[in-house]
Amino acid sequence: MKNVVILFLSVFLLYSCKNEETFTGDAPNFVLNVETSQLEPVPGTYMYIRGVAQASNSLESVRIKIEDWELDKTITMKSDDIKTYDVDYKFMAPDDVDSEKNAEINVMVTDKAGLQTQYQFFASATGDSSAPEIFANKNIRLQLPEFYEVVSTGATTDFNLEFDAVDEKMLKEISVVCEDVNYSKQISVHAMDYHFVDKLSLTESKQYIIGITATDNDGNKVKKELSVMLGLKDYDVMYFADVNTDEELNSDLYGIPMEAVKEGNYIFSATYYNRNANTEVRFLTDETTFTQTTFGLDEKGKLTSGSNTTDVKPVVLPKANQYYKVTLNLIDMTVTAKEVTPPADKYASTVIGLLRGATGWTADKVTWAPANKDVMTKYDENTYLMYIDLEVSAASNNLAFTFTANAWNPYFYFRSAQEPDIIVPMKEGAHANYPYSITQNTTYRFYLDTYASRSWAVPVSASNGE
Repeated sequence: MKNVVILFLSVFLLYSCKNEETFTGDAPNFVLNVETSQLEPVPGTYMYIRGVAQASNSLESVRIKIEDWELDKTITMKSDDIKTYDVDYKFMAPDDVDSEKNAEINVMVTDKAGLQTQYQFFASATGDSSAPEIFANKNIRLQLPEFYEVVSTGATTDFNLEFDAVDEKMLKEISVVCEDVNYSKQISVHAMDYHFVDKLSLTESKQYIIGITATDNDGNKVKKELSVMLGLKDYDVMYFADVNTDEELNSDLYGIPMEAVKEGNYIFSATYYNRNANTEVRFLTDETTFTQTTFGLDEKGKLTSGSNTTDVKPVVLPKANQYYKVTLNLIDMTVTAKEVTPPADKYASTVIGLLRGATGWTADKVTWAPANKDVMTKYDENTYLMYIDLEVSAASNNLAFTFTANAWNPYFYFRSAQEPDIIVPMKEGAHANYPYSITQNTTYRFYLDTYASRSWAVPVSASNGE
C-alpha cells in the first residue's frame, strides 16, 4: 500500500516527539536528529535515523527498535575507546504500515559500564501544518516570475506544461486553469508528490496566464501563476523611428532612430517631441533597417509586426508641438501614445551651446572651455528643444563634442562617449568621442532635447530647414 507508507513516513518527519528519561552520573546520551528521505516510493519509503551518541565511559552499542515494523537493529562499537558515534541508519518501512496507528520507535544507547539511556518517540498520523510546494520543472524554465517564451509553429502551437507539486504529508488535489484557452483540469492525487504534464493549444500571439493550485489533505493551499508568451520574444534593445525608409534611418550622423527605454520585460517606451501634426512613428529592432522586425498597427488599428513599413502601418501622433510618451507593450500587445506636459524649463533663458573638441570639425578648433561653445537656437514654442548647424569634415574619425552652458551649469554629457544620442544631464558621463565615417564635408543640424534626454544630428538638407 504505497500511499499509506508515504503518508506515514512524512508525518513522522514533521511530528515525531521525543520523551527522554532523566539519568544521573555518567549515563550515555543521544542527541536525536530524525530525518526521512524518499528515495524510491515503491514498495516503501526509505528513512534515516540520525543522531550523535556519546558516553564518558566509551560506547558499547546503539540499538534501534520499531516493534510494529519488526525492526530491531543493534550497532556494536568496533573499538573500546569510542566515546562519540554518529548514528546514520537507513531502513525501509514495510508495505503494510497501519497509518491509523502510532508507531513506537526506541533508541537505546549503552556504554561499557552497562549504563543505558533509552529514547522513545512516535510517528503520529495526525496533523499537517505545512502547505504543499510547487516547483517549476527546470527543463522548461518556468521559474516565476519570469516569462516563458514559446515560438509559434503555425495557426495552433502546443505548449507543454510541466511542473512538480510536493507536500510533506499528502497532496489531495491539483488544479490547473487557463481561462485564455478555456482549459481547466482538476486531478485527485493522494500522494506526497505529483508530476504534472499536459499540452495546452495556444493560437494567438499574446501572454497566457496559467493558474496552478495545490491542495493537501488538511486543506492547505498554494497558488502559483505561470506567464507564457507565444510568438514573440523579449528584446534587449528596441528603437523608435519617426521616418519611413531605410535610407532615412542611415542618413543621420547619429540618433536616428532613437533608442527606446526598456521599462521591463517586453515593455519599451520613447518620450518624443512632436513638432508637426500627424507624425508617423514605429518601433523597430534594428537601427539600420525596417526589414528585421518592425512594430506598428494593422488595418484594424491593432499592434502588429512585420518586415516593412507598407504592411506595418504607423502610429500617428496628431498634435503638433506636443510631447508624447509612446509605449510598446508586447505582453498585452498594445501600443499607446499619451500626451505629456513637462514642467517649466528652469533653463529656458540659459544660453546653451555645443562645445567642439579637437577632432572631426572643418572649422578651426576651439579651446575646451564653456565660454567657447557654439550657441544653439532654442525653439520659441519649446525651450527644451534647440539646434545648431555645424560642418563635419570628411574622414573616418572621432567627433568630439558636448553640450554646456557657461561655467558648466548646466552641462549635458552622454551615456557613453560612443553613444551621443542619449544624454545624461548634470551627471557623471563622457563627452562624445563618436566614431563616424563620411566621404565629403557635410553640414549637419545637431539637435538637443533636454527634457527627452535625447540628441541627434541629420544633414541640414534632411531637416527641412527647421
